[in-house]
Amino acid sequence: MTKLAVETALVDQELVVIKTSKDLIRVMEKEELLNELSSVVVAVEEAGDDIELSSLISENLLSVIVETMPSDVQLTSFAVSENNLSFSGEALSKPAIAEYEYQLRQSALVEDIFLNSISSSGAEGAIGEEESRLFSFSMDLIIGGGKHENK
Repeated sequence: MTKLAVETALVDQELVVIKTSKDLIRVMEKEELLNELSSVVVAVEEAGDDIELSSLISENLLSVIVETMPSDVQLTSFAVSENNLSFSGEALSKPAIAEYEYQLRQSALVEDIFLNSISSSGAEGAIGEEESRLFSFSMDLIIGGGKHENK
């Protein structure tokens, strides 16, 4: 073999090594990207599970709010923010409000309840007459998991 042929063969070998190194670097970069994407997929799946659980808790909590409400209580406003739920309502008696609070407190979805206010409107009836009073109230619920002492 001539010197030119030997040098050409050496250059060809070096080019193969360089090309192989570049291919290896690209493969390694793609593997790293694939690993990153795999971790993103796991995070998205976990977020989906959390969203599904949150939705289920919300549906269950709304069911509890409706099912535990005494017949002489009605809600007039309702607001949700993060783990807090605030609502106002009206009742025909204070014991009905107390019963509603007690029933809500029994739910495993309710961490704590704060009865912010009770006020009355209307007039007391005379003895033997029905009262025409209406009691307005407001409550805050902390959604959580039944960590209160009354469980």
